[in-house]
Amino acid sequence: MNPFRTARRLTRLHGPRARAGFFFGDGVLQLAVADLTGAEIGVSQQATATMPATQPRENGKATPPLLQWQTAAEKLRQQFDPRERQIITAIGCEDVLCETLLVPTTDPTELRQMLDLQIDNLSPLPTEEIAYGFEPLDVADGRSRVLVAIARKAAVNERVAALEAAGLPAEIVTVDALAMFRALCLRQLVPIDDNLNVVVLFGTAATHLVVYRQMQPVVVRSLLLSGEMLSTIEGQTAAREELQRTLVAAETVTSHCSRGRATLIALHENVADATTALVDCCGLPAECLRDGAVPSPALSLCLGGAADRPRLNLLPNEWHLRRRSVRLRLSLIRGAIALAAAYLAVLALFLTLLALRKAELHNLQSQIGSMQEQYAKGKQLHAELVAMQKQLDTKYSALEVLREVSALKPEGLYFNSLVFRKDQALTLRGQAQSAKAALDFAGQLEKSGLFSKVENKGVRTDPANGLTRFEILCTLQPAAGGMTSVSR
Repeated sequence: MNPFRTARRLTRLHGPRARAGFFFGDGVLQLAVADLTGAEIGVSQQATATMPATQPRENGKATPPLLQWQTAAEKLRQQFDPRERQIITAIGCEDVLCETLLVPTTDPTELRQMLDLQIDNLSPLPTEEIAYGFEPLDVADGRSRVLVAIARKAAVNERVAALEAAGLPAEIVTVDALAMFRALCLRQLVPIDDNLNVVVLFGTAATHLVVYRQMQPVVVRSLLLSGEMLSTIEGQTAAREELQRTLVAAETVTSHCSRGRATLIALHENVADATTALVDCCGLPAECLRDGAVPSPALSLCLGGAADRPRLNLLPNEWHLRRRSVRLRLSLIRGAIALAAAYLAVLALFLTLLALRKAELHNLQSQIGSMQEQYAKGKQLHAELVAMQKQLDTKYSALEVLREVSALKPEGLYFNSLVFRKDQALTLRGQAQSAKAALDFAGQLEKSGLFSKVENKGVRTDPANGLTRFEILCTLQPAAGGMTSVSR
């Protein structure tokens, strides 16, 4: 994942969201929670957790620093909801190598690839042991000036892991000296002009120098000068000489720039006296900012994260992959739980419906069993009733059919035989004076309501006597019964 794109995405997504900055100090862990809306910032909470005293364990070894930081982070986590905050932390500038490079102006993705090829030349450590981030500063003559920060991955992971174990996933890891420099610029506590100005941060273990122009750092250096060393003449001389060398290095990078002012800040009360002593002998017009005017390091992290454009982020890519894997695993687990719950709900519903159906079936079977005898009696009565109706219904009896046929028979037409099949058909055979008389008779039979179908099976005229013999099949409306034959 591209850190530049990641920082830009986080800046866009978390713009108005509150931020929580965690600063790893000398034996303390500082917390600042700030609500950011546009240019306004409201500090909702600041707290400090002291690292627990080192207690020998059963094997005689001291508690690892990671566990001590984790314990302090867990205390601070109880004071706010991290789900509503963007977690920002920083690594000490003394553990970071900061360089400014001039590279061709290009797309951020290609810029990342370009720096990947040059990172081996910038760091003495193997690539797999470092974490680096970059920040485009400005563009001039088709070239971009980029600030590159390189840190030991182990040092970064130590702080990120302590917060992660306490349920505080850090999204941005920056450099503490640069974060404080950004906060001072945003609050306009330091000169912002075209001169080469200097911010000197005095800590208990190291001294940080940031030479800048406008609001863009030009050279960033760290000196391993402790507060005790700054109290001595040798330490003050070393700090003054390093400041001069840093200014010379900055002048080679940015030509035609005059030296401006120096702003000295004591990060701890133990170095306040040494900081005041250096004001008059640093070789530049200088002023010393007191604690009341300087935002705390933890609050500076919140201000630095609120910048209107992406800043460098030293968070190793492994943490993005690990968190993505954790989110995927949690999604799978939740999906499996939801699927199992849905399956159990459907199974319970199915079993409930099945039990209800079985109960209904059992009730129906019981009712059928109790009504079986009544049904048998009713069926027998129905059969007797049907038989009686057939006996009483004389509409389609042989007598009624013969009566109907006789009524329709014209004069000069005689029957030789009548074959009656009860409820089925009537076959008529006879003779007529002409074929037309036989056909007219068949037409009269079709109009009768007793027959559903009348078929003329044959009409033959005897040439000897001129008589016509015919055979007509008349199908009755009902369809069951026996046979009755009448002949003449």
